[in-house]
Order: sequence, then C-alpha cells, then structure tokens
Amino acid sequence: MQFPGLKLVLNIKFSLPEYVEESEDLAYMSLPFFTKISENPFKSKKRHYSIDFNYNEMVIEELKLILPEEYTMLEIPEYTKLRVSDYTFSKMLFANEEYIKCSRIKNLRTRKIDKKYYKKLKKMYEGIIASDEQQVIFKKVQDKSLSSKSEEG
Repeated sequence: MQFPGLKLVLNIKFSLPEYVEESEDLAYMSLPFFTKISENPFKSKKRHYSIDFNYNEMVIEELKLILPEEYTMLEIPEYTKLRVSDYTFSKMLFANEEYIKCSRIKNLRTRKIDKKYYKKLKKMYEGIIASDEQQVIFKKVQDKSLSSKSEEG
C-alpha cells in the first residue's frame, strides 16, 4: 500500500550528557546523533548485478542543538553534497551564539541503481561516513562573573 504525499514528522527532545568529548577548554561532538552511518554496506570490489534498495525514499533530518551558556562555537564542518545517479546526500551545519542546526537530506529517487555505478556509490558512502564523523568544536568561555571580579580587583 502506498500513501503518496504522506509525511511523517517527529519532534523529539532528548539529553545526552555523556556524548560530548571534553579536553581542557575544548569540547567535541559529531552530528547527527542517531542516524549516523558508521559502516559502508558496499564492501565488494566489484558488483555483478544492479543495486536494489527496498524502496525509493527522501529522508530530511533537521536537528537543532541549544548550546550551553558556558560554551561558544569554535568550528563546524563544511557543507557536504554527494551524488551518484538518482541518489543524493547533503549535510549542512549552521551555528550562531545560541544553537547549532544540522540539516541532512538523503534522496533516493529510484529503487535500483545500475551496477556500472557501484564503485561511485561505494565511494559516496565513504564520503557520507566521513561527513558524519566530522566534529563540531566548542570552546569553553571564561566565567563572566569571575572576569568581572578580576577587573574590579
């Protein structure tokens, strides 16, 4: 059964206190949290038949992360856009003083991709994995109350 035009929208609030890696005055984390691709499903050197996905799909993920007051944004990964045949992937991060927004889009417009694109598709997945492993870097800001006291004294 198909439901053309039907969208599923999820709004989730969660806390991951142990997710961020800290070292001295810096903190590191990678986005996205749950849908990260950590292993390439295409392992063979050569493909003898077409790549058959279960269904065509478009998945749009948007994650908005509120920054703690004690941190400021230092560095975010660059925009990623990859394409092979009828399959595209893009990931973009935006940050300001209050939050980080991660937008990630996977668009598979067909169920089957010809075997001639296998090496390119394998390389595309390597690019997706690399993009998902890139880290956002935060810097711990000096406590404002301490800095104002030191200026007075």
